[in-house]
Amino acid sequence: MTAEGIAALAAACLLAFAVWWVDSRALRDLASTPDHQLLRFDRRTWVLLILFLFPIGAMLYLMYGKAGPGRYS
Repeated sequence: MTAEGIAALAAACLLAFAVWWVDSRALRDLASTPDHQLLRFDRRTWVLLILFLFPIGAMLYLMYGKAGPGRYS
């Protein structure tokens, strides 16, 4: 394996870890948020957005998905 291949593999691993970390943080926050604090969508829709639109879905949830204390926007 060449140096470029090793660097590409390391970058891909770091990117995968970063996406996993952001998504898991958003899903943990969603699980601990009461239903009455969720904005715009229900819990199932937010889960689908977080999982399938990574990492944009997690960012959307953290900015626009909940009201009250702990709001990020």
